Amino acid sequence: MTFKGSYIEITNRCNLDCRDCYNSSGRNKITIELDIDVLIKYIEDLIVIYNTKIITISGGEPLLHSKFNELLDRLTEISHHHPQVVFSFITNGTLYNSKFYDLLENHSQFMVQISLDGPNEEICASMRGAGTFTKVMDNVIKRKFFHKPVYKMIINKTNAPYVEEYFHFVYEQLNGIPCYGFANPQGNAVKNWTEMALSPLEKAKILAIVQKKYKEYNIKEVTLPAPTVHCDLTDTDGIKDFCIKSDGSVQPCQNLYDNKFCIGNIYNLNWELLKTNIDKLSLYLSTRLEKDYGCKKCLLNNNCGKGCPAFSFMRNEGLLTSDEDCDFRRLATIMMIKTDKKLDK
Repeated sequence: MTFKGSYIEITNRCNLDCRDCYNSSGRNKITIELDIDVLIKYIEDLIVIYNTKIITISGGEPLLHSKFNELLDRLTEISHHHPQVVFSFITNGTLYNSKFYDLLENHSQFMVQISLDGPNEEICASMRGAGTFTKVMDNVIKRKFFHKPVYKMIINKTNAPYVEEYFHFVYEQLNGIPCYGFANPQGNAVKNWTEMALSPLEKAKILAIVQKKYKEYNIKEVTLPAPTVHCDLTDTDGIKDFCIKSDGSVQPCQNLYDNKFCIGNIYNLNWELLKTNIDKLSLYLSTRLEKDYGCKKCLLNNNCGKGCPAFSFMRNEGLLTSDEDCDFRRLATIMMIKTDKKLDK
């Protein structure tokens, strides 16, 4: 088994309460954060035993961890011994930490993704709260980062008309890499879903716009917000990318976030037992590949891995049910082919 990376929520605290937050971290009343010694041991095991090269640090808001500076020091020490490893931080960008930004400006193994849901204060505030846009700009606008920051916009009905404007704002004014994802019905988005949801056709059209921009500007650092065709968890010997919660729980992926899917805990981690648990889950999920979700009449049948079990659970409370993205996959495939043909002429 190969572990390509790990997404680690080092704290459940957040200073924002975004309308689309997948884990509702801004509403947590009791602070839970990972012990630094336990976290470093887990990271070192991943690197040494499994040759993992990407470690993603998130939250909540990771800069709110009470020992964040100590964590930065210890990750810097690890980087000296393992120059192949990259530490990627996901932050809302509203908080300032001098040591953190110094690493992002001067260290080749430290990178950042900043959540920013619009190209201006008004649109960003509709998702993330008033003043967030200005705070992010104050922290990033004059900096010379070692690696271009990735600015990720989570698209929903409200900010969808600004996808192209956002691209140019990030690429031209922030000297960053624009990245996109679609909001999902989890966390805070559940209660707002009626006003946030996009139709399959709307998402496919947005995807075509992003695809065109990425090709025009030769952007290869990030992936398209395309529908999930295949899940790594359906491969019993495939590549895995775990999510670690702030209480140490090991989740199979960031979207299989419910506690019922917990397969271990880094406070008492047994790698062999973890492998056994993930193998059992993979074997179960692989039965999705035998299901017929209307696939026999679909042109994508031979190349489709039957979608995302996590989305199936979110939308239908079952891992083997339809993920309800079949129409999105079909429309997206058609539009992506058409866009490629137009751009190749």
